Amino acid sequence: MPGLKVADDAAWRDAFGVVPQTEGVSGDEYVRELRIPTDAAEELHITWDVTDDSVRVRHRRADSVVVDLYREQATRYIDQKQAL
Repeated sequence: MPGLKVADDAAWRDAFGVVPQTEGVSGDEYVRELRIPTDAAEELHITWDVTDDSVRVRHRRADSVVVDLYREQATRYIDQKQAL
């Protein structure tokens, strides 16, 4: 049974103005992604898989990855009871 708890789509929309989608690369309905543009040359890309309990956060600037964080066996990715 998956243990990763993630905020609902409305919480993401309220916080960042975008809603998660099914990840385009895998096409797996359990892998969700959120792309948050920070300006013309930067993007924050967040993905999570509730079946594998994994989370990845990537910050890109132009064609370079500035930060790439990955966590397996995550249990909570944004508490739904708290504001983002």
